[in-house]
Amino acid sequence: MRIAFASDLHFDVNQLDAKKLIQQQIDFLNRQEVDYFFVTGDTFNDFNKTLEYFEQFNNLARNTKAYFIAGNHDMVRGVKYYQLEEPQSKYYLHHKTLLIPDTNFAIVGNNGWYDYSFAKTRLNLTDNDYYHFKQTYWVDAVIDAPLSDRERFDRTLAQIEESIEQVQAVGQSNRHIILLTHFVPRLEFIKFTDYEKWNISTAMLGGVGLGELIDRYQLDYVDFGHLHIRTPDTQIGQTTYLHQPLGYRTKRRHEWENADFMTEFMQTTKIIEIN
Repeated sequence: MRIAFASDLHFDVNQLDAKKLIQQQIDFLNRQEVDYFFVTGDTFNDFNKTLEYFEQFNNLARNTKAYFIAGNHDMVRGVKYYQLEEPQSKYYLHHKTLLIPDTNFAIVGNNGWYDYSFAKTRLNLTDNDYYHFKQTYWVDAVIDAPLSDRERFDRTLAQIEESIEQVQAVGQSNRHIILLTHFVPRLEFIKFTDYEKWNISTAMLGGVGLGELIDRYQLDYVDFGHLHIRTPDTQIGQTTYLHQPLGYRTKRRHEWENADFMTEFMQTTKIIEIN
């Protein structure tokens, strides 16, 4: 069984026509004999467009099933918090588990969130300071937020733990688990610099508690997005972390290594074999 991971496609930010690219993506995944394709957030800046993309993908694809979780950009328009917590589509994996047939693997999906704890390892600011920075400078300021960031992160941890426990229930305790989440799962992936605004913005990248939860359950794989800094497969403890975001190709931020989307997509999509 071959499964593929991608993140941070940002079709609209990159001014790409996703409908014209879907078949090319499907053809590439077919050539690679990929059975399952997972995208860990930031497909569009509109949740409804993301839903439409995965509906179209699965209607066209014969051999590959595609699933997604939402990143912060997907949450910017077209969706409220309570809707994100509901099963909007059979292809939407937030707070869901997916047992991969004919294998000993299970997917645990969760959008994720943050609690400012990354920044707090370096900076002596209050939660109120981080919140006001977010409201002034960060795209997340427009996301529907009935909970505080700390409450939202704590709920995320509880959901992920609940999903892991479901997978490890009687008769499934030996299953290998792959966690899909958009936000950065642990502090080791955060790079601090001399630029004050960047260091403050690390508060909105994830939370220390998720790495602790992953270590406690000794998960096999974690695939995440959001950071836009590509890293090789990284082994920490018992867990392999996968992070190859496609990212931005705009006048202000040029993160691609190639001139066209499909070359970049083929280069950044991570494929692994499971059994």
